[in-house]
Amino acid sequence: MPPTHSGRMSERFDLQEFAHVWWWRSKLPERKGQLCRVVVRGRLGSVLVEFQDGWRVVTSRHAVRRASDMVRQDPSDPG
Repeated sequence: MPPTHSGRMSERFDLQEFAHVWWWRSKLPERKGQLCRVVVRGRLGSVLVEFQDGWRVVTSRHAVRRASDMVRQDPSDPG
């Protein structure tokens, strides 16, 4: 991960790194809506997902959504 000129990681890069959101409520309901990242994509649609607290899980690719897609789908947004 490339550091910024100040030697620290930029917040922008962190947002790009954790660019997914846990979507499923039936599996790990306490994690729904939490930011995560896809570490590895496997065969047959499996992915290794890591949450911001470092916890990892292997799951279906359907368990996560891109965070940018979630902003567009926000039902509280009137416009």
